[in-house]
Amino acid sequence: MHPRSPLDSETLDALLESFTCPALIVSTDRKVRAANDAFRAGLESEDEVVGRGCYEVLHGRRKPCGGRHQVCPLDACVRTGAVVPAIHSHPPGVGDRILVRPIRDDDGSIVACLATLRGGA
Repeated sequence: MHPRSPLDSETLDALLESFTCPALIVSTDRKVRAANDAFRAGLESEDEVVGRGCYEVLHGRRKPCGGRHQVCPLDACVRTGAVVPAIHSHPPGVGDRILVRPIRDDDGSIVACLATLRGGA
């Protein structure tokens, strides 16, 4: 029996259902893999989120965070393997405090991050 991938849709859905705050799963290439109902509230469909860059979804930008005077919490989480808290501006209703946690595969490699958002709603 093969172990389940941490990024299969059943695992992602179960993980996100456990959060009442807005939450996203973002792959290491900055693509949104899944979003919970709290995040999607007010959006027309999940297609508006899944598959797009986190910087597009969270900031309406065409380029990733992490430029001059910015630190990308996702990059910091992937680089260090640590949980990364940050204050970030996000769309109204989803919060301005983000906490990014690594999601690892069976080998311990970071394959994605869980981002939860709070405050500023």
